[in-house]
This record gives sequence, C-alpha cells and structure tokens, in this order.
Amino acid sequence: MRFEIEASERNGYSFLGLFSGTGGLDLGFELAGFTHTESNEILPYCVETLNKNRPKWKVIHGDIHEYEPKHLKGVDVLLAGFPCQGKTTTIKEFIYDLGQGL
Repeated sequence: MRFEIEASERNGYSFLGLFSGTGGLDLGFELAGFTHTESNEILPYCVETLNKNRPKWKVIHGDIHEYEPKHLKGVDVLLAGFPCQGKTTTIKEFIYDLGQGL
C-alpha cells in the first residue's frame, strides 16, 4: 500500500541523512519543507525501501566508515539516526537493554 502526505512548503533549508534506515527521520524533514541532498545506509533492505519509496532521492548504500558525502557543502542539517540497540544482537537482548536505560 502506498499513500502520500502533503508536504510543507519548502523552507530553503537542506539536509543530509546518515544511518537513514528506512527513512523515517529523513521523510519527516522532507515533509517539514527541507530539501533532501542524500542519504547513507548500510542495510540493503533499507536501501531498497528508500529507493522504492523515494526514487528521486540519492541513496548511498555502504558502510559509514567509507562514506564520503557528495553534497556536504551548504547542507543545513545533518541527520544521524544512530542505532538504538547498543551492542545487542537479538530482540531479547534489545528488550533487556531498553529496560537498562539505553
């Protein structure tokens, strides 16, 4: 299913997304009127989702350690949706970590 949300009028500001996941934070900024420059994500299924939902976005698939932004100069906001699960590897550990204040 696909649906569209009416975006705010462009505000003249731009953003670049790191650790974009499936694009929730990036999409929120786009809908708030910011101009997307590019996004970086390491997980292939997230990149596929971003490309399917936002085909006009420049999405870079790769490790952040090797990423060199093409549009850094003049970017107003740097988004960084850092993973919240800490060092966990399973959902059980993730739930435990949430209870520990992560």
